[in-house]
Amino acid sequence: LVYKEIDGDVYFGIPFNIHFIGIMNDVDKSIDAFDLALRRRFKWIPKYCDYDVIKDVLISSGYKSDEVDSYTESCNALNDFICEAKSNGLTLGRTYEIGHAFFLKIRYTSGNKKITVAKKKEVFESYISGTLKEYIRLVAEETEIDAWVDKAAKAFGL
Repeated sequence: LVYKEIDGDVYFGIPFNIHFIGIMNDVDKSIDAFDLALRRRFKWIPKYCDYDVIKDVLISSGYKSDEVDSYTESCNALNDFICEAKSNGLTLGRTYEIGHAFFLKIRYTSGNKKITVAKKKEVFESYISGTLKEYIRLVAEETEIDAWVDKAAKAFGL
């Protein structure tokens, strides 16, 4: 029970086998004070894009392994472009990488189980580019945003 009655008084408790899991985007700077308060009180486990999750979900959903491998390489290349200097990219660091949930949106494009350039483009334009533009605003002038998005699209294989 989550409560116990002792001498007519009721006490509430949380069973030992209950865990609270909160998810926060490290990049969201609009809640800095709240973020700091939570960081002082709870254990933090960073989670980054898991390319194995992309592979497992897509293959178990019926996509061909070779197409999934190629798509996963594209996802990794885009994150390298966003995060690292070696790709002549944005150099923002890992907290800015695109997560696997964004890349898994490819399942919601057309009904067939085939990864095409058109499907990748739809995922990029519908789910990734908006977030990417906000990231780019951190390091580039407004007039340069479209050129950086084009570079990111190229890194993604478009």
